[in-house]
Amino acid sequence: MPEGRKPLATKWVFVTKKDAAGNPTKRKARLVAKGFLQKPGVDFSEVYAPVVRPSSLRLLLSVVVRRKLLLRQFDVESAYLHGKLEEELYLQVPEGVTPPTVMTRPGLKLIKAIYGLKQAGRVWNKTLDVKLRSIGFEPTKLELCLYRNKDRTMFVSVYVDDLIVAATTIGGTDRVVGLIKEDFPLKELGEVRDLLGVRLSYDRERGNLKLSQPGLAKQIYNEARVGRFVSTPLEGGNTASVDDGEEIQNADQYRTLVGKAMYLATMTRPDLSFAVRYLAQSVASPTELDWKNLMHLCRYIGRTENAELNYNVSTVMSGVITYSDASYASEKGRTSVTGYATFHGGNLVSWGSKKQGVVAQSTCEAELIAGNEGGRDARWAHNLLQELGEKTQAPLLRMDNSGALALVITEGVSPRSKHLEIKYLWLQDQIQQGSLNVEYCPTDHMLADCLTKAMPGKRLRELTAMSGLQLNDLKSDARLRGRMLDQLHPSIRFREGDTWVQTQPGLTGERIWCLSAIALVRIR
Repeated sequence: MPEGRKPLATKWVFVTKKDAAGNPTKRKARLVAKGFLQKPGVDFSEVYAPVVRPSSLRLLLSVVVRRKLLLRQFDVESAYLHGKLEEELYLQVPEGVTPPTVMTRPGLKLIKAIYGLKQAGRVWNKTLDVKLRSIGFEPTKLELCLYRNKDRTMFVSVYVDDLIVAATTIGGTDRVVGLIKEDFPLKELGEVRDLLGVRLSYDRERGNLKLSQPGLAKQIYNEARVGRFVSTPLEGGNTASVDDGEEIQNADQYRTLVGKAMYLATMTRPDLSFAVRYLAQSVASPTELDWKNLMHLCRYIGRTENAELNYNVSTVMSGVITYSDASYASEKGRTSVTGYATFHGGNLVSWGSKKQGVVAQSTCEAELIAGNEGGRDARWAHNLLQELGEKTQAPLLRMDNSGALALVITEGVSPRSKHLEIKYLWLQDQIQQGSLNVEYCPTDHMLADCLTKAMPGKRLRELTAMSGLQLNDLKSDARLRGRMLDQLHPSIRFREGDTWVQTQPGLTGERIWCLSAIALVRIR
């Protein structure tokens, strides 16, 4: 090893992989570098590596359903080990390995990347990109990890080492996979059933696809150790409350549960988006009120753990339709909330719930800001679909505020709207160019409504049903008696009748109270 160079330390990492239902599938041991010891400009330069975004992946799945394409999944074995390094790096001799010769300054020169290096992800991504381009695929401009062939009949989605291949024939897939195998070992996983922790059920003949995350939802519910179910993600009266209390002692658990719920909301559960966004604002210093709201959300997640996002072939809807809505001055600090939901062919592919960055001075302004967000999402979906070979008309933006609608279809600004930032008038330009259509949507049919505020249970179910999200509620106490009684808390076990017995001291009153889901509960 050259003078002046210091080798990077290493460690062994042991991992147990699980499927979407939480069942162990594989145990692995891997040698990794302690990349946090790397020096910028010496050991690495660029580190960014893209992955396919969830919204882009769902849009691809919608195209797959509409075209009735074949879906197959592959995993590149030890992906990071295939990329060649540009930098000169050295490793310490790993624990348990004896150097073949006597070294005055022991060190192993790295030729290829290994896990733990800061640039390992980028090196692998560039290596795979070169290979896919060499066999006739090009990345889309809007999604660098979504590749298409020249005639746009075959697609490859990349998430680090997970590859999804969509094609019209098995032969086409086999040909592409064979070419990739020339450089990288691929493990064929067959039909796509478990994708990034999402359970996927695809019936090609019927043109139906379902996305769900029952394993993660069940895990959240069990870790929260709550009992009774509720019909809404968040209680309506708590979103504008101000709680200046002290930080709770179990703040780490709060952050963990919010993070897991956030992944649910991002991948398959738009009904959780508003509640998760609201709770995420307090992760730095959660209070008792925040904890109460989180436990409410976990009870709802437990009730709807089998929820499924459905994609179907629609004979009525073929293009892109986006619903945008706003809840005026509903947040702390009197800011408003933006909600948008984008559909392709009737399938929900993108959604969001965001606090607006400026204080709107009227409902009309709040709706205009939300419309801008929704319009941009609609244009993104339309442009990406064109790159995938879909022929669609200009996207449609639906708004339920007549004042905001009149503002975007009229050229210029009125005296009452002259203070608005120019970017919010982008909608006017898009409409005049014919790049975006806009129309009024009755409030009863505004599918983005549940993304802006806490909704009553009945109204929430109406909106989720219209959006293609089937909640599959679990309502019976029998289910509580079955799975939950022995999992609510290790200090409690179910005994005769409806009696709970505390088997060890230290169980708090709050924990005992939340176990009263069956009826009358007695603690000895």
